[in-house]
Amino acid sequence: MLRNLVKLSLPEQMRFIALFVWKCLRPYNEMDNTDFWKGPSKEHGQKAVLWKNEYYNNLMRKIQREKLARLSESLKKMHAFSMWVAGSVL
Repeated sequence: MLRNLVKLSLPEQMRFIALFVWKCLRPYNEMDNTDFWKGPSKEHGQKAVLWKNEYYNNLMRKIQREKLARLSESLKKMHAFSMWVAGSVL
């Protein structure tokens, strides 16, 4: 009923905007996370958490390792600097 009223009273562009706003503001609760993860969780190895294609999984893991290595190095440098600053202040 509300849909028909909107169709009759608003021009097409306004209907599109109203629908967009309605979908953005309406809480999305149609998805059941438990059901979604039941299928992938039964898979073997990395397929259980990433993609079905092991090649993509390996690429993703490689990128993750590289980024974590860079982060680790920068954290070590920051820690060394903070220790130097703490030592020079005391």
